[in-house]
Amino acid sequence: MPTTLQEIISTKQAVAVYDITVLTIDRGTVVPKDLKIEFPPGTKVIDAIEGLAYTIVDGGKRIDTAPLMVGAAFTRASVPRPLRQIPTAG
Repeated sequence: MPTTLQEIISTKQAVAVYDITVLTIDRGTVVPKDLKIEFPPGTKVIDAIEGLAYTIVDGGKRIDTAPLMVGAAFTRASVPRPLRQIPTAG
């Protein structure tokens, strides 16, 4: 740690680039209610998990749904070196 990630998300209209630096990782701290998000009508959502962009309307319904192009790359990640080299055949 720290590890830096770059996430690139695009639709036909826009491209978003997120540079993320992870400083620590804690285990067992997220509860289900932390993952429940209710958006008000008119919210434009870019959902990288589902790979969709959409707009929320009354009743939480989605309109104008469009697929995303999503890419992620690890940059400047610290990777431990192997303790010994493993010979390969060939």
